Amino acid sequence: MRKHILHICLLLVLALLSCAREVDFVPAGEEEDGAPDGRVTVTFSVLTEHNPDTKALGEETNLNTDRMYLAVFGGSGYFKEYINATFVSQTREKHLFKVEDSQGNEVDVEKEVDAYTFQADLKLSNTPRTIHFLGNGPTTIRTGRDREVLPNLLGEYETAFWQMVTLPEITAKQIDGVYVKPDGMGGYTERTSTNDPYVISDETKAYFPETGIALVRNWSKIILRNSPTSNFTPISYAVVNVPKKGTLVPYGGRTGWIPDYQTKDFDDLFDADRPYAYGGNLPEGTEFDDTVPEIEDFINGTNGVVKYDVRFDELQEEYDAQLDSDLENAVYLYERPAPQGLIPPSYVIVYGTYYREDDTALTDEEKNAGGVKCFYKID
Repeated sequence: MRKHILHICLLLVLALLSCAREVDFVPAGEEEDGAPDGRVTVTFSVLTEHNPDTKALGEETNLNTDRMYLAVFGGSGYFKEYINATFVSQTREKHLFKVEDSQGNEVDVEKEVDAYTFQADLKLSNTPRTIHFLGNGPTTIRTGRDREVLPNLLGEYETAFWQMVTLPEITAKQIDGVYVKPDGMGGYTERTSTNDPYVISDETKAYFPETGIALVRNWSKIILRNSPTSNFTPISYAVVNVPKKGTLVPYGGRTGWIPDYQTKDFDDLFDADRPYAYGGNLPEGTEFDDTVPEIEDFINGTNGVVKYDVRFDELQEEYDAQLDSDLENAVYLYERPAPQGLIPPSYVIVYGTYYREDDTALTDEEKNAGGVKCFYKID
């Protein structure tokens, strides 16, 4: 008798599971859109160096070309697919960057940067799609809405890159209303088989510009600047209270996804009255590294201490034609909100030499030695 009851229970469980698999949850706005059941190959380039005055992109990149992923979401933000793009080539190209000069004017500066070219096959769609580019992204992500999935992707002492592109649709090339395929001679001919490839339309291709897609790195960059007329000459510096992990993408609960995030300056992002006010994300439970380097570290530039780059002093008057990324030494850390409550402030310790000819507090011995060694703390 107990065996019969057990068998009936098992059959009921299996029946329920079968029904659950047959019904796919389709959120509002994510229904089938009538597009052909096929894919188009898109070729795109990404840049990992950009305007360092905004979101600190580096001159030394750590993009793993095997880990460029495209997370595709539908018009309502629901997950569609996660694609590992295929690496094609890496080149060094000249690009124009907009920077702010010392007078506050926006100027164009030409700089050679690394451009990485990839290919990916995108599913056709007649409704909007948002593509999130994740350099050094995870091998898998869970399904759900973009605002729930992506902000929870974490990095721990790892560089990652992000950018997003929103398309009204992903379409294939048609000539006179007929879908075409390459004819092998540089032209096109009609698709006659379901096995024939589709060709990406010019309208969709335009969203992947030849100038490249500028990726935003998930590290902030801190560069020490010193006035050439200062009585203090920096030697090295370090940042204390650095978050040990951070998010891979910038997303604010109040602002949502921020269009052209990499072009926003700090006033745009952190002023609460601005439309894209964004205070930075800090994953729950993040620990801070509060290690204060030893004096030997400041002397030798070890354990997180970087040497001061004196070229900035020399180029102060010519800064209009310079990029911060041309300066070699910098400190990097995950983005973090302003200190509040249990979130401690990060601060900079600067090691250097103070000297002033008429300073009576300096002994002759200290003046002969070029000044006195001291520390500054910058909150």
